[in-house]
Amino acid sequence: MALAIAITGGGTTWAQGNPLSADVKKDYKNVRDYFVRAAEKMPDADYAFKPSPDVRSFGQQVAHVADDQYNLCAPAKGETRQAAYTDIENRLSKKTDLIPALKDAFAYCDAAYDALTDASGREIVKFGKSDKTKFAMLNWNLWHTWEHYGNVVVYLRIKGLVPPSSERTQAGELNFEDIIGFAAYNIRGQQDQSASHDPKDATPDCRQISAPVVAGVMKQAAQY
Repeated sequence: MALAIAITGGGTTWAQGNPLSADVKKDYKNVRDYFVRAAEKMPDADYAFKPSPDVRSFGQQVAHVADDQYNLCAPAKGETRQAAYTDIENRLSKKTDLIPALKDAFAYCDAAYDALTDASGREIVKFGKSDKTKFAMLNWNLWHTWEHYGNVVVYLRIKGLVPPSSERTQAGELNFEDIIGFAAYNIRGQQDQSASHDPKDATPDCRQISAPVVAGVMKQAAQY
């Protein structure tokens, strides 16, 4: 009886809280921290590195994510960004300039996520000529940042660096980088029809993909 009451009580408390916004906030903090650490990890000399000539450099990836913290979080805060949509990407290219700019951009978004509740997430805001909910804007920023973290993971790996999301991975544990690697494995084509499709089997193969093959993947992914 006591156990049933405890479970019911816990469920009621959870339901009366903010489970949706709590999940978004947690995921945002994870990708924010991963992305900052990735930007800090890449040497300044490699900020100009591109896996392919027609995609963004590592530094441009960082700048793009910084720009969109303002572009996508401003509406959720009831504000309008005064700078150009690609202001940071247009102006900054060096690591010494981009790291502080990235941290400032995330700090700007922190306030939007901190203020988010399940109720306030339903409020309608303007994004250009479109009506969006606050939740939609902040969720957009969330998946977009994860998307570009997936891009920079490849840049780091090509340079022989371990991405932040893999630094403390225990043996046998499937992590975010493994998922990205598995996606790259599938994109590269069915080169070996007999190969295992287990992500843990596919990931080591992905890490050995040649630069030209990775470049082909990045052409698709790094333009967004």
